[in-house]
Amino acid sequence: MFPTLNRSAVIVTPKRPFLDWLHNADPTNLTLTLEDVSEPTIYLLPECDDEQDLIAQVRNYGDTTFEDQLDGWYREHATWPYDKHFKTFCLWFEYRAHTMLLDLCDGPLRHD
Repeated sequence: MFPTLNRSAVIVTPKRPFLDWLHNADPTNLTLTLEDVSEPTIYLLPECDDEQDLIAQVRNYGDTTFEDQLDGWYREHATWPYDKHFKTFCLWFEYRAHTMLLDLCDGPLRHD
């Protein structure tokens, strides 16, 4: 049996509104397609006991996640949308949340 991590996770993938924003914010990216920006990012969250707690954590970290996604593609904050509430997050990104994380590696986790 593999050890579990005392974390939950949310997998975030950009959707069309994100790409539309990126095209408007930085015209040098007009050739990018949704496929080009669709590699998901996995964010670790505090450990959650159930689905309701997990959704609450996704909501709690939604603005941070939103800003990290924007910053990963275009760092000019003046172009970022003002509304980064959870409802907008859900329009711009697909997310899948998970409560069970198993560690398949022998080495310790490290923060870079």
